[in-house]
Order: sequence, then C-alpha cells, then structure tokens
Amino acid sequence: MNELGQMLREARESQGISLAEAETQTRIRQKFIAAMEAEEWSLLPNDVTTRGFLRKYAGYLGLEEDIVLQRFQGRSAAGGGGSAGSAGTAGSN
Repeated sequence: MNELGQMLREARESQGISLAEAETQTRIRQKFIAAMEAEEWSLLPNDVTTRGFLRKYAGYLGLEEDIVLQRFQGRSAAGGGGSAGSAGTAGSN
C-alpha cells in the first residue's frame, strides 16, 4: 500500500513533469524523488531531511504540505517507515 508515494507520483505525472525537471526545480536529487514516490524511506538520508524533502516536493506539486507530512507521520507511526531516525516515533497506549 503506497498511497503517499502514489499521490506524489500521480500529482507529478498529471502535470507532465519529469523526474529530471522536478530535480531541477526543487533541487532534490532524482534518486530521492523516486524513493519518496516508491515509499522506499530507507533510501533517504534521515527523517528530518525526508520531512524537508516532502514539504518542498509537495509545495512544488501544489499539494497541501501538512497533509503530505501527516501521511508520512502516519506511515512512520504504523511501522511502515524505514528511514533513519524514525525509531521511537511510534507511540503505544
């Protein structure tokens, strides 16, 4: 289930934006954009950087940054994240 990544990819593709163009405009390397779209969080540098990338990429695509970050947070809290720095973010009652 890759709903966040799918949302990012569909927004980019619906606007006819290539990975190369997205890299040029956002200054986020293509490999990191592709990793976000595939939800391969372990390929991204760390949790803080990933959040920055998501915020910048969402803004570039015209998506609501807060919603994108909430979806990322939800995946991390559910144990779906694999990026460095996400350990210990899951809370249990």
